[in-house]
Amino acid sequence: MDADEWQHLPPEVYIPVRRLATADDEAMVELYEMTDARVALLAYSTLDHLAAAFGTVQSAMKLPAGDLPRLRRRLLFHAVLLDVSLPAEPRTESEPDAPEPLPLTVDSATGEPMVFVPSRPFSRADRRAQIELQRTADGKLTLMTYSSQSALSAGCGSDQHFVAFPVGRLIQVQHESGADSVLIDVPLPARLRH
Repeated sequence: MDADEWQHLPPEVYIPVRRLATADDEAMVELYEMTDARVALLAYSTLDHLAAAFGTVQSAMKLPAGDLPRLRRRLLFHAVLLDVSLPAEPRTESEPDAPEPLPLTVDSATGEPMVFVPSRPFSRADRRAQIELQRTADGKLTLMTYSSQSALSAGCGSDQHFVAFPVGRLIQVQHESGADSVLIDVPLPARLRH
């Protein structure tokens, strides 16, 4: 639909975003270039429609439909695509195959998969590590977790300190840290990496 027809949308929509934001930064909104070169904003009437289009790990912001004209002035999109699943990009012969997922790191004592969580620097003498939380665009504190040490390095930088523990402790660590949510294998913006 044309971007000026926002009043035909549900009262609130979910807008996919690309990355975390801090208090002084905004989320990067997902835009889509259509075949006629116009730019469209992707919007979803429910979280179920969003998950069907992007999967359950897609970050999104909830926005009153009445705020879309203001967002349009900032982002300069031409149309709104409501509840649209985008077509898969066709692969060309020259594109390499997707890398095989790395095997999970397993706790040798329990056999349970491990998670890697960014922390402040600490030494063996420290009794506890201080976990680094990130703030999302909607102001929530998020516990960043990574499925492997290489995923943590790719998402947070090669000098990022971390703690590792069995995945079964994740809910306890989230509660103790005061995080509102947990994200897995989400890369941080370059300016927040170590």
